[in-house]
Amino acid sequence: MLNSVMLVIVIVAILLTASVLYFVLRKILPPTNFEERKDFIDLYTKIIGATALIVSLLFTWYSTENTLRITTETLRDAQRKELAERFAKANEQIGSESITARTGAIYSLGQLSNDSVEYYWPVMQDLTDLIRGRAPYKEGEEVQPRASCPVDIQAAMNVIGWRKLAFEKGEDQRLELRETDLRKLILKDKEKGDGTTREGAHLEGAQLVDANLEEANLRGAHFEGAILQGANLKNAYLAGAHFSNTTDLAGATLECADLGQAEGLKLSTINVARDWHKIKSPPKDTEIRAEWENARPERERQVCK
Repeated sequence: MLNSVMLVIVIVAILLTASVLYFVLRKILPPTNFEERKDFIDLYTKIIGATALIVSLLFTWYSTENTLRITTETLRDAQRKELAERFAKANEQIGSESITARTGAIYSLGQLSNDSVEYYWPVMQDLTDLIRGRAPYKEGEEVQPRASCPVDIQAAMNVIGWRKLAFEKGEDQRLELRETDLRKLILKDKEKGDGTTREGAHLEGAQLVDANLEEANLRGAHFEGAILQGANLKNAYLAGAHFSNTTDLAGATLECADLGQAEGLKLSTINVARDWHKIKSPPKDTEIRAEWENARPERERQVCK
């Protein structure tokens, strides 16, 4: 409809232009004989033809731009609809009693968080809600021994660990994982694209107050700015993990934790943890290593796996 109206406007504009131009040229270049009239008509025809061509090209350009705009908007609407459907479907499946359905939904949400900025944080909230809801933990409560971390909890932490953003690096909120049972969790580091260097899972700034991370494999993980107050890291594998001055380990249990080659830890950061000198192996910091060596007699009485 819009293009039809524009076409009529263009035709009317050409006719008006032609009429005005004819009378202007007649006044400026009045023909006095047959040859002049012939030249006048030839000139007039060429000018009208050129004008029509220019107007036609402009109209074609406008029509193309308008078509592209409509097509782009249609595609965006289709993409938004598809993303909304994917999010709704994954949210429906994530509450399923089937572990297979839940795990599939978790990884679907992970892919959605990579595909859409709009759904990135809602996905992270869904996953942390799932973990807190299905793996709650209260310090001191009796827990049943287990050989591994539940499949769906492991899957959710995999997605969280390898998400594309991190706290204060695109995220302005902390991941809420306090009082969660993450025993036997495995978040190993992974190869980067170049196949030579490795990077650990990203848990920067995560809220892990009173979380149970006993015997978790957190090799190379990033804990810069993480809140680990009261967390249970007994026998956790933290070799090569990354910490910072803002990592909070107050009251955390580090008994038999392996902190070999861990980076960013200072004595003032680690000495607020419970019995920190009972760690299995110390981090890189020389001051911590010296204090750890001084505690050798007591450490030798500590049996670690």
